[in-house]
Amino acid sequence: MSADEVARLFGQLAGPAGLTERRSSFDRKAAVRAVSDAFGQGADVGTVLSLVHQFLASDHVVALPVAARSGQVVRGRDGSTRPVEADLARYSTPELLALERRLVDDALARRGQGVGTVGDVQLKLALVGRSDLSAEQRALVIALTTSGNGVDVVVGAAGTGKTTALGLARTTWESARHRVVGCALPARAAAELHAGAGIESFTIDKLLAAAERDGMTLAADVLVVDEAGMVGTRQLARVLDLAQRSGAKVVLVGDQRQLPEINAGGAFAALAEELGAVTLRQNRRQLRSGSGPPSAPSGTATLIGPSTPTSPPGGSESPTTAMTSMTRWLPTGPPPEPAVRTCSCWRVSARRWMRSTGERVRRCSTPGCSVRRRCRPAGVTSALVTT
Repeated sequence: MSADEVARLFGQLAGPAGLTERRSSFDRKAAVRAVSDAFGQGADVGTVLSLVHQFLASDHVVALPVAARSGQVVRGRDGSTRPVEADLARYSTPELLALERRLVDDALARRGQGVGTVGDVQLKLALVGRSDLSAEQRALVIALTTSGNGVDVVVGAAGTGKTTALGLARTTWESARHRVVGCALPARAAAELHAGAGIESFTIDKLLAAAERDGMTLAADVLVVDEAGMVGTRQLARVLDLAQRSGAKVVLVGDQRQLPEINAGGAFAALAEELGAVTLRQNRRQLRSGSGPPSAPSGTATLIGPSTPTSPPGGSESPTTAMTSMTRWLPTGPPPEPAVRTCSCWRVSARRWMRSTGERVRRCSTPGCSVRRRCRPAGVTSALVTT
């Protein structure tokens, strides 16, 4: 390969259509594959590895502080974690990082612009009689409708009441004659935002296409971007630029720990970190009056057995943690005291647990659920059942 060909290859690898087209970062293995693909047939291993070494050491690449960003561990597909090692180093490109930095700077510059605000009377009328809201949800509605920021970030896992709070924020904005529009990357999320919060919503592609037809302006005062953690940096940049040109407030909603970007970008996490985020932590779906484990709604799986001091906790632990809890009492007998979980919480753990027992299993009767029901062993009044 000539020097010009190498320079052209490195430029392609570091460009928007290269290694960061659909990922915000890449590792050495991805670079090896990309260089090998560029050669097609006939490249020897030594040449490929030499070019990869040159590329990773060049100005086209920026090494990322993976350990600091990931909390010193990486999570595998099975939910397990392991320490970050040297060979797990990741890289990005100056172009993508500069775009991410520009998004953050633009959002910081839009602080306190006075967009998307409502009056005190309108806010009080919206909140009066809403005893169903948690303190977190009330704080979220107040923050979104009074901050005046051009960009606000909301972080919360599924079930924390984001949609309910957004629905109330919508009615509050509309009482002040603000038009509210929503968008999301998948059509499913846009439909759920519309149905749950009453916000007229579109896919991001449709929103951007409509704006292009209308002269790159947004016919809204507030734009809610749901599942923003799935939106890549380059696409999110187009959305934020559109809102800024139109003088609209943007509310980015998501959970950067749960939903990695489908396309390249860590912009949502960066914006949440630099701007600060309104965070919802309390799982409203699993709460009921009083204390104790949450009750299962109709059609969910319930695990019932004799009470013992070693029963698993009643929280919403991850499948890995849940599996660990199960294996502690599995060798000693059947499940301990009633532990209620939705099928989605127990899916991975329950499947592994029932495989390890060697007992006969059958599929859960809940439509669309992949959890299996195991036949009742001797000495247990009830096994995995559906309610």
